[in-house]
Amino acid sequence: MSIFSERLRELRKEKGLTQKELANKVNIYLNL
Repeated sequence: MSIFSERLRELRKEKGLTQKELANKVNIYLNL
């Protein structure tokens, strides 16, 4: 789970995602 959290942090830093966009990414990732 720590790796997942670190990945999300990287995505937010790289692309400056908003909370809603980040939530969408998480949902897509979990649904794969």
